[in-house]
Amino acid sequence: MAVVESNEVQVTPTAAAPSAVLNATPGDSKVTLNWTTNGSFQSWTLQRKVVSGGVYATIATGPPSTTTYLDQGSSQPPTSAPANNVLHAYKLILTY
Repeated sequence: MAVVESNEVQVTPTAAAPSAVLNATPGDSKVTLNWTTNGSFQSWTLQRKVVSGGVYATIATGPPSTTTYLDQGSSQPPTSAPANNVLHAYKLILTY
């Protein structure tokens, strides 16, 4: 009978990759945004775009202690779109 041993493997645990969850709650001509993160970071940047082909533009920046933003400019449609057909997308960028 032969005995075969496998090679030794060493594993170093790593921290979970940083992540954030952004939530949006629509209101009357405004959107309330809030977020949670799993790590410490230095600052955040919030960006918004019109979904129908727009580009992201920064609408706010802030410290890690702030995790909510009220977007009152979300009802501003582009000049070629009626106000009730505007759909925005948001992006949260964390700086570590």
